Amino acid sequence: MAAGGISEANDVLRNVETMLVTEDAGFAQHWQFGPSLPMPISDAASASTLDQRILFVIGGTVNNEAGRSLFKFSCSDLENLQCSWTKIDYELKAPSTNGLAIMIPSIPMVTRGYQDAKHCAKGK
Repeated sequence: MAAGGISEANDVLRNVETMLVTEDAGFAQHWQFGPSLPMPISDAASASTLDQRILFVIGGTVNNEAGRSLFKFSCSDLENLQCSWTKIDYELKAPSTNGLAIMIPSIPMVTRGYQDAKHCAKGK
């Protein structure tokens, strides 16, 4: 999955694209647009649960500042790609952008990224 980012025009994006790999077509791959992020985000950390059914997007650059928000991407019907984003009612204690997230074993953990906009991609 590719979520958010910065366009060639230097705009922060909400776009989400998912690579679908189908075994029946000899593992053919193609990109498909998915539900947009709730807000434009770049430089966020992300991690999926071990069963790869939920993806978390954590922090990132929002409105040219390091963010604190956490979003969860999950699907109610994976075969028909009925998926959505949910904002988690918890925020990081300190803002973080350009961080790294890993799952231990099913709780997203964030290593510290930058905490100010001067290190954000759009703020360079």
